[in-house]
Amino acid sequence: MKWRFDSQLLCESDPIFVRRLDECVRSFWTGDHENWESFLRKLPGYYPLDVWQSLSRLNLESGLLGIAGASVARQIFPEPFPNSPEHPLDYEWRFTQESIRDILDFLTREIGGSKQPSVACLGCPSIVVAGDKIRPSWSWSLLDRRADLLKSQINSANLMACDLTKPIPTHPLMDIAVVDPPWYNHLTKHFMVKAQSIVKPGGLILLSFPLEGTRSSASKELAELLNWCKEGGLELNPTNKIKLHYKTPFFESTSLKAAGFSARIPAWRSAEVLIFRNRVSDNCRLTYNDDTSRLFTAEWNEFIIQGIKFSVKNSGDKKDGKQGGSGRAFLSPVWREAILPSVSTNFLGRARANLVTSGNRFFECSDPYLLAEMLLAGQNRDGGINISTNAGGERNARELNSVLHSEINDRATYLKEMYD
Repeated sequence: MKWRFDSQLLCESDPIFVRRLDECVRSFWTGDHENWESFLRKLPGYYPLDVWQSLSRLNLESGLLGIAGASVARQIFPEPFPNSPEHPLDYEWRFTQESIRDILDFLTREIGGSKQPSVACLGCPSIVVAGDKIRPSWSWSLLDRRADLLKSQINSANLMACDLTKPIPTHPLMDIAVVDPPWYNHLTKHFMVKAQSIVKPGGLILLSFPLEGTRSSASKELAELLNWCKEGGLELNPTNKIKLHYKTPFFESTSLKAAGFSARIPAWRSAEVLIFRNRVSDNCRLTYNDDTSRLFTAEWNEFIIQGIKFSVKNSGDKKDGKQGGSGRAFLSPVWREAILPSVSTNFLGRARANLVTSGNRFFECSDPYLLAEMLLAGQNRDGGINISTNAGGERNARELNSVLHSEINDRATYLKEMYD
């Protein structure tokens, strides 16, 4: 969905118009609309973004949307990285539309209607993509490894491509940070150090954290993290709580099926949002110096063919003194099947993989250089879905095409199950 910015509400020039719109939306909203378009058609020509802002405003005042509004909210916010599917190596679970709305509504209530805050998002691009459009008068910033991929979807937000487990460039101080790290404390601490460093004293930091049922150690990890945050100058607000929900990504859906679970679960994964006030001072701030905790411990080359992402690890082993010299690229699953039945980074054999697909297939390839050349040739081809035999030989191309076609079929099934 492409947004324009010519609405009267964004100019805030006509309070009579705003009041009339709110009255109209309130009178037409019955709570049983199954889709956004049908509701818009009942209204006398109001611009969609104006209507959505009215619904958000009325929901804050009186809870107008309630549970019934979820089906409408789900259709509002654009999808981040539309041409780059989720991938297991990116630690990427995207918020549901309802969770995006809940965070934006919470921030609106927290700061008050007249203020125009600055918000930094660390590892949660969907908030920036939505906020940049729904709250365009706010200052938005995204710190994410793949931030540059969002340029075509962003109007004014600042995009900083960086690995948040490493030192980051100088960043202006912000009022709020929303942090969605991988759910491992050693990585969360890296994210939180960066968040505190760019949030003004007294500002807010929102952190997603897994619920206690996520794994057996979750409660213990939470207690340890909260103690670390307290000692580092973060004051927890125990009363305000938000529950987040994540869309089930393609790689997790295939993983569940590989484990024998076939039920349709579009958004089962949940988290709690911990809300902190930044009480940083010269003598009290977060510190974490574990240089071994890295999101990306090796360089990976990414190739996207027909909506499927292949990541190939640089091995440093050049066959015959040149790239691709061996002429053979054998693909061997690191487990007994190509699709791993788990998304855990600790799953047996996962570390051996040097080819990983967006459908959670993990392979060990004997010649990753040749494999990368074949995928690059396939990515640059015009039309067709086959990888040419000219790039790496008939046998290798046949193996790789088999993987590609399986991924395409699995993703088509996934999309049908998630959105039909």
